[in-house]
Order: sequence, then structure tokens, then C-alpha cells
Amino acid sequence: MRCHLCSDDLEHCHEISIEHADGVTECGGDQPCGLAHHLHDWTLGCGELDPPCPCDASSTPEAPLALAA
Repeated sequence: MRCHLCSDDLEHCHEISIEHADGVTECGGDQPCGLAHHLHDWTLGCGELDPPCPCDASSTPEAPLALAA
């Protein structure tokens, strides 16, 4: 069985694309991929990773608790 996008000769990637907080995207495949984020079969924001990507603003660690004097 062949992917319908492959059968239709449409540009796409079967790997996952991760979009970082600054808008930069990267393909998780073994080979470099220059395709846009939306042309991947799977897309995630870096905050959805487990553990979240350090650049994601929602994943910043809380400030340490102050010690009582």
C-alpha cells in the first residue's frame, strides 16, 4: 500500500516536524529536510514534547523557593 500523497506525487515528508518558540522548525528524520512545517505528516510545537523543549516559554522552570530567614 502506498501513501496517497506519494501516489499523487505531492511534496510532503513522512517524518515529524517540531516548531520551536522562535518559529524555527526542524524535521526529526534521518536526512535533512527543507520542507515547510505544514508539509509533514506529523507536526508538534516544542512545548508538546516530553520533556518540553527548553526554548518553550510555557516550560520554563519555576523560580526556586526562598529559604526562610
